Amino acid sequence: MLASGLLVPLWSAAFVTARQLTPRDANSNALRLDDIEPRDVNLKTIPQGPDGRVPLFAWETTSIAPLQLSGTLQSKLGAVGQFSSIFKFADVDVSVSKSTPVTYNLQGPGHCKVFPGDAKWPSPASCAALKLVTAGALLKPLPQASVCYTNTGGSVSAAKCQAMTESWTDPLAQLDDPLEMLSALYQGMTCQPPTIFNRTNTCLQGGYSTYVVKITDVAQVQLAINFARNTGIRLVIRNTGHDFSGKSGGAGALSIWTHHLKDIVYLPTYKDSSYTGPAIKVGVGVQGFELYAVMDKLGLIALGGECPTVGTAGGWIQGGGHSPVSSLWGMGADHALGFEVVTADGRFVTANKKTNPDLYWALRGGGGGTFGVVTSVIMRVHKDIPVTAVSWNYGTGPNVTAATFSAAFKDYLATFPEGAKSGI
Repeated sequence: MLASGLLVPLWSAAFVTARQLTPRDANSNALRLDDIEPRDVNLKTIPQGPDGRVPLFAWETTSIAPLQLSGTLQSKLGAVGQFSSIFKFADVDVSVSKSTPVTYNLQGPGHCKVFPGDAKWPSPASCAALKLVTAGALLKPLPQASVCYTNTGGSVSAAKCQAMTESWTDPLAQLDDPLEMLSALYQGMTCQPPTIFNRTNTCLQGGYSTYVVKITDVAQVQLAINFARNTGIRLVIRNTGHDFSGKSGGAGALSIWTHHLKDIVYLPTYKDSSYTGPAIKVGVGVQGFELYAVMDKLGLIALGGECPTVGTAGGWIQGGGHSPVSSLWGMGADHALGFEVVTADGRFVTANKKTNPDLYWALRGGGGGTFGVVTSVIMRVHKDIPVTAVSWNYGTGPNVTAATFSAAFKDYLATFPEGAKSGI
């Protein structure tokens, strides 16, 4: 089975470098699926609709149309006028007016996005309105290591600080956190465990987002996008925190956190103009280890990332989606049959070969978070087959010359063509 055979030495090596200094396990620095506690993912088997459509997840049926906004604000806030400007939809519908850009309100100095301390930074009343209209989903979290420092205004605890420090290099301790990313280097390392890295003896927010919207339905995504566009605050999209380039955070940003959208629907007889066969609809928060466990029960294989913590539908496919079985079946983007997505204008749309085909094309490899916030993906899947995984390990030391190391690496790379022919 693919699920039980995946090894990820390159991923763990990168994690050790980024999270500072020590491997998470003295005996093995490769994360395996067996390391991860299984989780329940909502799985249903449904037929495709008579019109060819796949039903929305329950949390996707909450979407708001522009004409419904006033009613939503009235019911959630008890007022409309004073808040309509910060939650309004863009005048441009990007699925119709494809050549007209959406206007982003740049309120900061120098015609930039606003930053904490700027005169145009969203007021406490505006942020309170965002929290109310999203049913309490707006968070203002502190970094994990804040429990070690007195300057943050948070709760300081020596016991919590010690426990946090002990788990600091464990990726599984980071992935359910609303802020943490696996590469602290790109965050700026402004709030690290003091016994690991303590340059200033303080904890600062640094490259972490200022606000986070914990997404549990599509309406929250729409309202957060509208709020960011209309107030000029920086917007980032975060799923799992499996991030080695800092893209899941941003100083002074509002973060859309999609990690909890974890439903899966199995479509045994999916059919469209280009494909007939088994497929799945995956919520954007589903991670590889969750997807592989479900596929194992169904006797199927779905393409996913090499590391089991990667968000399959949220970021991986949009980046192209390289998989350990890509030599057999191609890229993850090749398997995407359709998307549900909230675009920059705040509207919730479908993108497939028939509906918004240009957006569908762009989402299949155009970059995570580039064209909108994807909430779910329909993917074709394959019947289960035996899969072989190979792990390479070689080291260096003070007596190994650069020429010797280079020769060893060339020998390693020379195995790739034959491995690809063999399906490795």
